[in-house]
Amino acid sequence: MSASKKRKAASISASNKENTEKALQNLNRLSDEEKHAALEELIRSPLKDATSVVLKKVKALDKKPLTEPLLKSFGSRTHAAIHQLDRLRCSQQFEQVDRVWDDLSELVNDAKRYAPVATVSLLSRIAGVFSHSVENTGEVFKGLTSPGGFHCELPDAMKDALKSIGNVEGEVKGQLENAKSQLERVHSRLTGYCIDEFKEVIDAIDEKLSDGPPNSVFVIEDDESDNQDYE
Repeated sequence: MSASKKRKAASISASNKENTEKALQNLNRLSDEEKHAALEELIRSPLKDATSVVLKKVKALDKKPLTEPLLKSFGSRTHAAIHQLDRLRCSQQFEQVDRVWDDLSELVNDAKRYAPVATVSLLSRIAGVFSHSVENTGEVFKGLTSPGGFHCELPDAMKDALKSIGNVEGEVKGQLENAKSQLERVHSRLTGYCIDEFKEVIDAIDEKLSDGPPNSVFVIEDDESDNQDYE
């Protein structure tokens, strides 16, 4: 084999390896239904490449637009999860707070299915509603903010998504600015309870924004009060 053919073969091999790793890293973004559809497609067409099938579905997720109805949907689901124990006694809330945490964690995983910048926006909306759980939720807020609680899980998920964001310009820049604004309100509400993890996300967004161009062209409605995020 000539040197040029060897280089071409090595390049193809490296590209295939990179695509395989990318497919594996993003596989969890697919829903069970999407995974089933991918498996069925491969069974029906055995000559198709599994990596290509997965990456095609991931690309479709990345193209899903971030809309106000989608944001409000996550907000309303967060509100419903947090307040599902409202009518119970404090002792019952304490015993069942894991149900709330499980539902919120499921919402976080749902948000991770979208493009990284959309994930940050959706998680910020969850954070906005979560920050109001200090009000009239009995033992729920205490349970969610126990050491290593949901107040740690949520910012960690946002920081992971931020690491996957590439160029910060246009719509991406606008969405990050909106997320930052919302998280600043979240931080102001929770810092009095010694919850400062969201400040780390704000700082990480600032670092991302500093790498982008000065002008933003994307604006999505951002309620002045996060207490409206679920309406």
